[in-house]
Formats: sequence, structure tokens, C-alpha cells
Amino acid sequence: MIIYDKRKPKNFDGANCVGITGENLAETQEFLIRGMCDITVDYTIHLRFADGSVNSVIPDSTAIDETGTKLVWKVRKNDIFMHGYFELQLEGRGENGYVFQTQIVTLYADESIPIEDKEYLNPNSETLKLREETQKLLDETKLCRTEIDKTKKLIEQSDITKKEDNLNKVSNSSQITDYTQNYPSIKYLTDNYWDSADSYSSDEVDILLNAKADSKTLNERLARMDMSIGSKYDSSNIELGTATLTPYSTQIDKIKSATCLYERIGDIVIVNVTVIMNATTLGGTSTIALLNMPFSNKSDVIVHDIGISKNGGMFRGSVNKSAWLQFTPLNKQAYNFVADEQVNFSLIYKI
Repeated sequence: MIIYDKRKPKNFDGANCVGITGENLAETQEFLIRGMCDITVDYTIHLRFADGSVNSVIPDSTAIDETGTKLVWKVRKNDIFMHGYFELQLEGRGENGYVFQTQIVTLYADESIPIEDKEYLNPNSETLKLREETQKLLDETKLCRTEIDKTKKLIEQSDITKKEDNLNKVSNSSQITDYTQNYPSIKYLTDNYWDSADSYSSDEVDILLNAKADSKTLNERLARMDMSIGSKYDSSNIELGTATLTPYSTQIDKIKSATCLYERIGDIVIVNVTVIMNATTLGGTSTIALLNMPFSNKSDVIVHDIGISKNGGMFRGSVNKSAWLQFTPLNKQAYNFVADEQVNFSLIYKI
């Protein structure tokens, strides 16, 4: 357990080793913040690793008594990005905008099994994986295109008239016996709508529709359509909105603004983020961290997207199991932003 007197860490109760980076068993780390008894505060655990990457996790449990606030963090595989020493800071945010941060402490993550460490230590591993996934998608697209071309060719070579189902073709509404099987003849379309051999202006189309449409039949069909759509679409399960993202406290001078548009459909959200940068430099292994995404990623899978700036810079964005968006140069080389340079990300994840 790490014990704090408000913001200042006082002592460690036990070893300072936290978790692993592979598949081995992980540790559970506990924190006690003496003097913090505010039940309205939500806590986040911020981590920064030796390569400059950062991560944020939500405590598994929070308990408050007269002594203070106790947090429990069950360290998972995806929480620790690499083994070695890393920095940890607790942050709390209250309903009234109050922000509480502890001083930074240094912990250690055990080394994982060699094959996984090898992957973490390879600076190109993530780029190679992304390239392999992209190539796989291209191959699948080409295969689909080939199948479409084959089907199109077969259709062009077929005599469709020989396959016409005359038994289900109708020439007037009285012949309709099955709405799922019957289809109209040219005569039916001409009698009930307008002559297929002629062409009409938009005004003429309106006149013809008004003259030939059977209002009773039309209303019945619209009612059936509304019932069908209503059974498949629940507007109460759709949410559209905007949000303003907040830069991490040490990066406020790098960001001019960060906003997003989102659409939630059930437990899936699509978030389109626009970041406007100040004139600044982002190191090749450094990370920009933005808080207050509209929803946390509830999946154990880290969601990634490649963001492209208006000047051609490429950045790897990610949302892990938190409400943070983080991005770093894709090629792991330092990038110089000009004032008002814009970076866009589009992420889809489960909430």
C-alpha cells in the first residue's frame, strides 16, 4: 500500500514492484489518501513509462471512511506498457470542478516472458503490425472485387427473360396474393403510375403521382412501413453530442483546442476528434494526452486510429480502458507543429 498525507506520499507498505508486461500473474496495488473524504470525487491513476508513453486507468474500487480514501488497482496486462521503472500519479476530480493531484511516485514493473519483451523493445513492432493488418484488408478487398466482377459477368451473359417467373407477375392489384413473391408487370406500372416510354419533368411527376396514387392503399403501405421501421429502430438508443477535451496538466501550452463530435448507438460510440495545436515540438516517443472523452472504452482491447494533420503529419491515436485519447508520432520521430495545425482522429469503440 502507498500511503499519502493528502498530496504527499509518506511511505510504502510492501515492495514497490507492480505487475508485469506479459501473461504472468499481476499484483494488486492499494493507495490510502489520508484526509480526503469527499464522496463526489472520481479518481484516475496516471502512468508514464520510460519511453514517454502514458496510460490512465480507473481504480477497481474506491472506499471512503473517516481516515480518508482507499483505492484498489488490480494491475492488468494492458495497464503496463513496458517493464522497468515508471511514474505514477493519482488524480481526483470533483463535481464542482475541483481537481486534486498527488505528487508523483516511482514504481517498478517486472520483466515479462522474453518473447513479449522482445516485441515491446522493438520500436517498429507496432508499425509492422499495422502494415500487416492493412495489407490483409487490401487482400480481402481485392478478393471481394474479383467475386463481384465474376458475378457481374455471369449476369451479363445470362438471358434474364428465360428466368422470369411469370406465375408471380401481376398486371393489376387484384392479382396480388403474396406481397413477398408477386412483382409488377410493365402494364401494372403504366396503369398505376405513368407511361414508362415517356419522360417527365419534376412538376409533371408530382401531378401524375397525385392523380394516380390510391390514398387508402398508400396510407396502408406507409403504416406498414412505419411499423416495420419502428420495430428495428429505437430513437431513444441513439445519442448525438459534442464534448471538449482537456489536455493533461503538463501539456496545456501545446494544445490550442480539442473538441469532438460523437454518435452513440446502443453500446457502441463513434467519436470524431479535432485537435488544434500550438506551435510546438512533439518528441518521437512522447505522447499527447487528452482527458474527458465523452465515453470510456469498456473493452479490454485498446482502440487505435491513424490521425493525419493538415501538413501531412501522421500520428497513432489510441483510447484504452479509460476516457483518455493519446497520440504519438507514427514513425517515432520528433514532429514540429506550426500554429493552428489541425489533427483529426475517428475512433469506434464499445462503452
